[in-house]
Amino acid sequence: MVLNRYNEFRKHIASNYSATTQEMVDRAILFAEERMVGMTRYDGSPMLDHDIGVARIVAEEIGLGRNSIVGAIIHDVVRIAVQEHPDEIDTLTAIVDKEFGKEVLGITLALSKISNIKLKRSKEQASDFRDMIVSYSEDPRVILIKLADRLEVMRTLDIFPEKKRLAKSWESLNLYAEIAHKLGLYSIKSALEDLSLKYIEPEAYNDIVYQLKESEAERMAFIEEFIAPVRKLLDGDGIDYHIKSRTKSVFSIYQKMKKQKVDFKGVYDIFALRIIIDCPPEQE
Repeated sequence: MVLNRYNEFRKHIASNYSATTQEMVDRAILFAEERMVGMTRYDGSPMLDHDIGVARIVAEEIGLGRNSIVGAIIHDVVRIAVQEHPDEIDTLTAIVDKEFGKEVLGITLALSKISNIKLKRSKEQASDFRDMIVSYSEDPRVILIKLADRLEVMRTLDIFPEKKRLAKSWESLNLYAEIAHKLGLYSIKSALEDLSLKYIEPEAYNDIVYQLKESEAERMAFIEEFIAPVRKLLDGDGIDYHIKSRTKSVFSIYQKMKKQKVDFKGVYDIFALRIIIDCPPEQE
């Protein structure tokens, strides 16, 4: 049964959303499966795998609500009808409205409009396209779902033909990562940039990944050595604090290497530290 295939996703919904949402998500899965039976991706897996993947990002990584999750699950049903069966769209939209509500219908129709825009490979048009996406998305959830859609595609890009891999990587880098940046979705921005670099400059990407892995133990030891005296002082003053450390993204390191014309070892700000304190202003 199709629901069993997506049990992991359904368990997340059951644990984090209401029983009403769980029931509606299950109905959406069955609805999409019935209307996309036989439709597959490049590797032969069901097309619905993509839609569930998008819904998982929407729910688990972005944290949107029920209508966004359901819209993500059925968005390809509506898109395919708009593009390939325009004579059936009125009937389909009436069913979607009745089954899932006007908000879900509005989200799926807006996503279909964005999918219909054809983008040529030029930075000028990418800028215009970003504006068009925003203009088509009076509901901000539409942009967030579209970013989730592209992130799922990039995470599974190996199944695509090489020509499509390069085209989608260029779009992701010059269009979708820029939108994510403007919205403050930095984890999605970094993921899209890194995945794009993996296919556009595979040799550089693989080298940086290797160098990061090789230097990880040394980097962690240095961070700990640096933090120790800071932690001691904060503890001594009785200040509540939280220390976060992160390694810069592969794409960020690649950009620094290009800009400074150095190799990996010539980039010194590989990691960043953040100390978050909770104390009276006079102690800051």
